[in-house]
Amino acid sequence: MTNPKKNGDLMLRVRYDSGAELAGPAVITDEGALLVSLGGAASMLVQRADGSLPPHITFVDIRPSHVGYGLPLTDDMAYLTSSPA
Repeated sequence: MTNPKKNGDLMLRVRYDSGAELAGPAVITDEGALLVSLGGAASMLVQRADGSLPPHITFVDIRPSHVGYGLPLTDDMAYLTSSPA
């Protein structure tokens, strides 16, 4: 992975097979992989450059950071939610 860049106007929403969701600012590498910024220099791979998903990730949604619902996230925030069982 070379030269990852935060894309300040895009947010990622990631759904895991457990039902938990993670959302945060998008980081796109030169190769085209998608990472979610966890704050500071930390980030996590959520979609490989070939479009495949890492284990336990079932869905990745990318959209503008300020959508018509919920609170907007800043570029140093990520949140994790869990669906009720």
